[in-house]
Amino acid sequence: MSAIITIVGNLVRDPELRQNPAGKSVLDFSLGYTPRRPDGSQGETSFYEVTAWEGLADNFAASFKKGDRLMVTGRVSQRRWTDEETNKGRSKLVISAIEIGGTCRFHTVEMSKVARVETSEPVEVEAEAEDIFANN
Repeated sequence: MSAIITIVGNLVRDPELRQNPAGKSVLDFSLGYTPRRPDGSQGETSFYEVTAWEGLADNFAASFKKGDRLMVTGRVSQRRWTDEETNKGRSKLVISAIEIGGTCRFHTVEMSKVARVETSEPVEVEAEAEDIFANN
């Protein structure tokens, strides 16, 4: 089981949509967040790695650009790998996006609905109504 979190931050670079070997859309991006202190000074910037898949990735790539302020809800997981140079195990937390949206704190947001892609043809079913209250 993985935790679900919501983060807010600015898109660090323009999104680059790609296809995985199975032909599904995938988008990896980073959000940066710098807290502001009450005295006006800035805290340390935190960066969050996020992955979006299929329709969410397609819509994201068509909607957002570097610098946009976003809100992302997703599942947190840990990716592990071995560093080729040091042979040390490395890891990082990655958020697999469930929902992504623009925030209204510093932007206005305009939304438009995209056509939904159906995966199969609808099936017509014929059935006769049965009166379960009829006296026998």
